[in-house]
Amino acid sequence: MKRHTISLQSAILMNINIMAGAGIFINIFDLTEKLSIFGGLLYAIVGCFMFPLIFTFAQLVEKFPSGGFYEYGKQIHPFLGFLSGWTYFFGKLASVTVYMNVVTTFLRKLFPNPFDTINPMLVSLSILAFYILLNCLNMKTGLIIQKIFVTSKIFPLMGLILLGTYHFNINLLSAYPFDIPYQNFIFMLPLVLYCFSGFEAACSVSRNIENSSKNAPKAIFYSFFTVMLIYVIFQTLTGLMLKPNIINLSSYSDSYQYLMSLVPAGEFLQSKLITAISFLIGLSAMGAAYGILFSNSWNLYALAEHKHIIASDKLTTFNKYSIPYMAVLIEGFICAVYLWITGGNKIPLQQISTLGGTITYTISTIAFLYTTQKSKILGWLSLLTCLGLISSCIISTIQYNITSLYLFGIMLLIGISMFTITHKKVSQNNINL
Repeated sequence: MKRHTISLQSAILMNINIMAGAGIFINIFDLTEKLSIFGGLLYAIVGCFMFPLIFTFAQLVEKFPSGGFYEYGKQIHPFLGFLSGWTYFFGKLASVTVYMNVVTTFLRKLFPNPFDTINPMLVSLSILAFYILLNCLNMKTGLIIQKIFVTSKIFPLMGLILLGTYHFNINLLSAYPFDIPYQNFIFMLPLVLYCFSGFEAACSVSRNIENSSKNAPKAIFYSFFTVMLIYVIFQTLTGLMLKPNIINLSSYSDSYQYLMSLVPAGEFLQSKLITAISFLIGLSAMGAAYGILFSNSWNLYALAEHKHIIASDKLTTFNKYSIPYMAVLIEGFICAVYLWITGGNKIPLQQISTLGGTITYTISTIAFLYTTQKSKILGWLSLLTCLGLISSCIISTIQYNITSLYLFGIMLLIGISMFTITHKKVSQNNINL
C-alpha cells in the first residue's frame, strides 16, 4: 500500500501544534503565583538548557530518518529501544488527557447549559472518541485539521502579547523586588518542560516526512526556537499583568477573566472577549491533543512492527487510509484509563508526560553517544540535561503528587511484562528456525 507523506511545512505545523498547546495557557497562573514576574525567565533558561538535546535529536533523526525512538535505543539493545518508545507513548497520552480536561472546563464555562448538567468525564470521553475517529482518517485530512488548529491558537497568543505590550511600562519592573525565587524553579520546571515537549514529534512520524533526513531535523529546529521565543514573551507580559492581582485569583480560568478586564473597552465587549478567548484556548487544547494522537500512534506501531507488543499483527494493520487504526484505538483506551484514575487532575498527568519524555530523551542521547564519533561534547551536555530534568521531575513529583509515580510505575511494568513475553516468543521462534 502506498504510504502518504507530509511536507516540511506540515511537519513544522504539527510540532508547533503539539508544543504550543494548552500548556502555555494553563501555566500562567501557577508560574506567576510561584515565580512572580520571572516565569518567562524560566522558559528562557529551560529552552537554552535544552539546546544540546535539540541538537542531539536533530542528528538522530538525520541519521535514522525512517526510525523513531525505538530505532534509536535499539542501537544499544532492543530492550532500551522498547523502553524509549513505550515510555514516550504512554507519557504523551497523559498530555492528551490534560487537554481533554481543559477543553471540558472551557466548554462548561462557555456553555453552562447543557454542559453543567452532564458529567465532565462523559464530555471528555465524547471528545476523545471524536478525536479517535478523526485520527483514523486520511493523513492529508489530518494535516488540514492541524492547520486549522494552529491558526486558532495564534489569535489568543498574539492578542495577549499585544495586550501586555499595551500595558507594559518599564516602571513595572522596578515595582517588584528582584529577589528571584530560585527555590521554586525546580518545582515549576516540569510544568515548563511540559510546554516544550513536542519538538521531537517529527521523530515519531519521520518515516512519513518528505526527504526526512533533511526535513525532519529542520522541523525540530524551526518549531522549537519559534515556540521558545513566543513562550518567553507571552509569560513575561502576562505575568506582569497578573502579578498585581494574583492574590485574588485561584486558577488559570480566573486569570483570563481578569486579563480581559484590562482590555481598553466597555464591559459588553470585555464579556464577549472572555467568551472568545475561552473558546480559542479550548480549541488550542483540542489541536494539541489531536496532534499528539496523530503522531503518537506511530510509536506504538514501531514497537508492534518489531514484535514487542502483544497482538502485534493487529496493531500493524492499516485501514484504507494507511492509518494503523488499532494503535489509535489503544491510544483512546489508555487516555480513558488516565481520565478515570486521575479525574483529569493536570498536575499528575503533566508529571507523567514529562517523566516519560525525559526517559526517552535520555535513552536517545545515550544512543547518540553510542553511534557517533562526532559532536561528542554536545552529546554529553545533552545527557547532563536529561539527568537534570529527570531529577527535577522526581523531586517535583514527590513534593506535589505521588500518584503520578504510581501510575508511571504501573504503565512501565505493563510494558516490561509485554517485552519479556514477546521477546521470549521471538527468541523461541528463532531457535526453532
